[in-house]
Amino acid sequence: MRSRTFVIIKQRLLVGVTWMFAGNWSEQIINFLVFILLARILGAEAFGLATMAMVFVVFSEFLVRQTLTETIVQQKNLEGGHLDAIFYLLALLSVVLVALLILLAEQIAQIYSEPRVADYLTWASPTVLFIGLSGVPVALLKRKLEFRVLAVRATVGIVTGGIVGVILAFMDYGVWCFIVQHVVKVFVNNALVWTANPWTPKWRAKKKHFHDVLSFSGQIVGLRITELISINTPMVVIGAYLGPGMLGQFTIAWRIVEVLSFLLITPIQYVAQPAFAHLDRASEAAGDLLAKITKISALVSFPSFLGMVVVSAPLVELLFGDEWVGAITAHKILCFVGIYLSIERIQQAYCLALGKVSALFYLSFAEALLGILLIITFVDYGIMGVAIAFAARYYIMWPFRFIIVSNYADRSLLRYLKVLVLPLINAIIMTFITVAWQQLMGANFSTFTLLASSVLVGLSSYCVVLWATMRTQVRELFKSLILLREKSNSF
Repeated sequence: MRSRTFVIIKQRLLVGVTWMFAGNWSEQIINFLVFILLARILGAEAFGLATMAMVFVVFSEFLVRQTLTETIVQQKNLEGGHLDAIFYLLALLSVVLVALLILLAEQIAQIYSEPRVADYLTWASPTVLFIGLSGVPVALLKRKLEFRVLAVRATVGIVTGGIVGVILAFMDYGVWCFIVQHVVKVFVNNALVWTANPWTPKWRAKKKHFHDVLSFSGQIVGLRITELISINTPMVVIGAYLGPGMLGQFTIAWRIVEVLSFLLITPIQYVAQPAFAHLDRASEAAGDLLAKITKISALVSFPSFLGMVVVSAPLVELLFGDEWVGAITAHKILCFVGIYLSIERIQQAYCLALGKVSALFYLSFAEALLGILLIITFVDYGIMGVAIAFAARYYIMWPFRFIIVSNYADRSLLRYLKVLVLPLINAIIMTFITVAWQQLMGANFSTFTLLASSVLVGLSSYCVVLWATMRTQVRELFKSLILLREKSNSF
């Protein structure tokens, strides 16, 4: 019989996932609509120039957003001194990173042979400080599984930034509309957090608190740096070797995958980590919850990314226009990175919640090195070659990640992999049915009709196959939704 702690965490997890899905979907849909509008107005070169600058800004933002604050979610005996230590360390790290971005702006621009990038980078850099100063309040809300506030503030920020960006685009501000949009969005997001959380920094931190934070967070920083290198290597290499036009095409291809990843995976990951941590603090085994969440992620993400491969051509053409058709092949390849991320992000959340970081760091370090070698080797084949190298690196290293996580979860590797078999088979069947439909009817349809009918056929066929092969699991998920509705007012 499951403990009361497990049941309560599961209920709060469902509530949290609902809020995060609502907020994340609102945020990403609005952001993507703005993205499409700006792409049509400004073109590939402007996107490429903005990406050249934002790669380094986003890199720095990520270092302050998901490093030191992981201690707040994971720490079993969290004290006020820990919070103060994290706040002051984040403030110092943020100031150092902003200073480095400004001081190195000219050198970074020289890497791309694009002097304009220096100004874009300089003016976008303050977002790192905004995120760093609000890191503790955000992590406290996350630890308490209070995701409603986080969902609302994200939506408000993206709406405000999107309005400003579109207005500037119509006023012919070019690349600057991306920079200002991002700064406004981040500022609003993080300002709202302080109004929702009563915590304020004090001077309670002692040597012990700094030691506790740095002993765990030092490994997290290393993990995040290697992950960021892995993700951003294609952008830097394409910008340096192929120019802003090709970088713009790759940015569009990756952005579509990234948006779907944010919509489907991020809410689950964001809520799963503190849920795993709660179970661990209560001395409850989290392996069962890991298997359940992994299966849910696979059921949703596998058909979504494989389906996107099938509809890539009409999707890109319809949303962005003929100027962006060069992104189609790269986009199809990058969808397989989305499949990888749908499971890897859950695996990482589990390991971080248990404080198991060192093995992930070494694996991520190997991935980063392998990615650099492969991407530089294949860059002569254009963005398609870079996309292949980008995806291949992850799949080469993925088996090692499964072994690590299965050991931490105290499960056999085959038992852990078993939860992915039926979701993958069902998604493949759906893909073949959708491709057959396109081959049969594609010549008779317009781009919009082909896209809409393919989505409808894919969704319908997947539901039928899912019901035929996983009826019990579907019923269990349906019961969970009913439970969520009954319990949502209790948390």
